[in-house]
Amino acid sequence: PAILSFWPFLHLIDRGNGISAETSLVNSLSPASLISFFVPWATQKGEIFTDTDPLLRNCYIGIIPFIFFTAYIINKKKKKLFEQFLIFLFFLFLVFSLGKFGGLRLLAYHILPLMDTFKHPAKTKLFFLFAAILISAFSMQHYTREPQFYKKNIMKILWLLLLVAAFCFLFGLLKSSIWILFSRETTNNISTGTFIKEIRDSFSFYDTLFLNSVVLLIITAISLLLVRKNLLIKFLLPLVCIDVFIILQGMLPLTYVKNNTPSEVAKILNAQPAGYPLPDTASSLALYSQDGMKYFNLMGCMNPYNKKPGRSDYVITPSNLSTQDFFWNYKLFRNKIMKYPLIYVADTVFNIQDTALFLAEESTRKAAVSNQQTNTQEIKLTTTNTKPTNIIIRKFFPGKFEFHVTNSNTALLVLQQNYYPDWKVFVNGVKKEIEPVNITFMGVKLTPGTNKVIFEYSAPLILPSLILSLVFLSTGIFVFFIKRKQKS
Repeated sequence: PAILSFWPFLHLIDRGNGISAETSLVNSLSPASLISFFVPWATQKGEIFTDTDPLLRNCYIGIIPFIFFTAYIINKKKKKLFEQFLIFLFFLFLVFSLGKFGGLRLLAYHILPLMDTFKHPAKTKLFFLFAAILISAFSMQHYTREPQFYKKNIMKILWLLLLVAAFCFLFGLLKSSIWILFSRETTNNISTGTFIKEIRDSFSFYDTLFLNSVVLLIITAISLLLVRKNLLIKFLLPLVCIDVFIILQGMLPLTYVKNNTPSEVAKILNAQPAGYPLPDTASSLALYSQDGMKYFNLMGCMNPYNKKPGRSDYVITPSNLSTQDFFWNYKLFRNKIMKYPLIYVADTVFNIQDTALFLAEESTRKAAVSNQQTNTQEIKLTTTNTKPTNIIIRKFFPGKFEFHVTNSNTALLVLQQNYYPDWKVFVNGVKKEIEPVNITFMGVKLTPGTNKVIFEYSAPLILPSLILSLVFLSTGIFVFFIKRKQKS
């Protein structure tokens, strides 16, 4: 489904023409980040990890699952076909996620389709981690059935892990300055919570390595004791949960903890309108955009929350169409168009090659620039001896707009919504051709009179993609129960 939703727009975005091999390797998973299988806290500090975005360095699946995963890999007992497939996927995506360090990503760039359209190889760690978790689950299942068969290998792994934990503990302890940090006194003008956050931000690689190795030592030592006394099965679930919960607390500050309280964010969100209130036909896009970055550091761009048809300068997605990027980077053009409202009837239409004339036009008229070669005289309006155009907004939703427009002459109605191929427009129930205008927006020609205009977006591939996913899911469930029934 993800590929099917991406494919129709590929030729319309800058990446559709391909990115360079060097760009495709940006944000590779650093080999140093693989220590996050044991001590994920340490990967958030230190220059050796900077090849990878902080949000993509963590490979932690839990110490206990990692132990069982390793035991299953080194176990010489014959494995089922599906289990072999999972092991293959693990190593395949592990090497792929290493990007420039693994070589496989570059090979895929040159020989496989679509591999020249995205970067961030580290994101594919999701697949090898998912495979590792499934493998560890199979290993745990086998261990519950034959604990003595796996006990020897698990003991070896635990002793080795205990040595690694001890090394990390001593290495971190010798280099750490954590005691100095915690000996600092709080000042009167900051809260205890803020003080703790400042301490946390001051941690070095060695500080986090030391703290994480303490957790690793405790979990490994407990696991070793339980295995020796044949009690690991009994305490397996609570031990896994406790381990992951503790490690999670150390990772939360990276993605969640802020100096602002949740109540501050909730107060702003609760002040926003419910549903999608109708915008007026006089307010400009610039006016609707002016609060877009007001609370950016607190909660991001405001327009998705206040439901105002605006745009901010902050762009994170690579999926903007080339026309959208060109419009936004063409500042003179953008600034003039942003002075117009969401919906308007153009009183003058310029051809795209006459953009300079449009920019030089200093009148307050609402002009439009047609992206196509067109007979502009056909829809050039005069305001003398004509009734003013009346626009009423009836519906305003992300995928549907409805307007009632009364115009005395042939007109070009402009909707300043970014055009995508799956937009359709209907005038008085009849499907019409969308006129691309103002580089990235949409328009439609109207005949004189009262017109009911509906712009509607529908993605035709969503339903087939959903059906295809359900078919695969149903087939998988059916095969699973058939095999289970045959075994019983």
